[in-house]
Amino acid sequence: MYPDEWTIRLIIQRALYSRLPKKVPKRICLPATKAECRLIWPLLVQISLILELVTPIVSTAQTNSVRLDRVTYLTTNLDSAMRSFLAHGFKFEHSEFAAYGPVAVRLPSGNSIELESSDGSWAIPRDTSAWKTRALAAYGNHVAGVAFAVEDIPLLGRHLDSLGIPHGLVAPSGFGMIGTAPLDFVFVPREPRPIQAEAGQNGYRRISWIILSASDSSQALLRRVFDALSLRKLHEGCCDYWLVGPVDARTAIRFEIPVDDRSSTSATPEKSFKPEGQWLSIEDGGIVFGY
Repeated sequence: MYPDEWTIRLIIQRALYSRLPKKVPKRICLPATKAECRLIWPLLVQISLILELVTPIVSTAQTNSVRLDRVTYLTTNLDSAMRSFLAHGFKFEHSEFAAYGPVAVRLPSGNSIELESSDGSWAIPRDTSAWKTRALAAYGNHVAGVAFAVEDIPLLGRHLDSLGIPHGLVAPSGFGMIGTAPLDFVFVPREPRPIQAEAGQNGYRRISWIILSASDSSQALLRRVFDALSLRKLHEGCCDYWLVGPVDARTAIRFEIPVDDRSSTSATPEKSFKPEGQWLSIEDGGIVFGY
């Protein structure tokens, strides 16, 4: 079984990050063994590349190439949501907006925050067939989407297919994962990074943490996706977490630990409580902004 294009590209990227020089250093071989050393050196390089594949440092290339693009909030009252963001020191990109959004805040790191609402108002009945109206009726104000930018959308789709990871239809504009409602977890084409805004225009520079609440099946799915992307995985305290983006725009992702409040008065040890079914969401406090 031969590796697919994504895996081959990953190996090449990792080779570029290899810490072992590709040429024989002048002082590493004794004059009497220079010929033998030159013969062995390519083998040492190959061994070092293999070692690179199984050490955490190799994930740096992919961690840098996958970036958080935007987070989308869906709200029943766009004006109120905008005033709340303005009160916390955020500045919107434009001074004029469509009635129901989207309106966007672009942070110096390149991360965007988009606010949207459904069409209609108290005087005009909302279109109950619109997905935004249905989502707001079912979940209220919530984080509706998170998008990650990658270099090659079709290639990523084929790579996930080769691993048997289900996903939505792959289009030039991107694709989403299946079974992550109410949160749209999507991948979009990576665009050149915009010229960074001055840090003083917004109270924060980047989105530093995303904390996901997930069913067991959705968490297992995303762990497979993170592994497929070869994101750098770390562990601290209770939880695993993954890194995306370059150092100046890095975001950490982890899963929330559910707590069963119902067992607090029980004599039995507490057990984690998770609603049934397949779901993925970002609850209040699940988006953390960094300076």
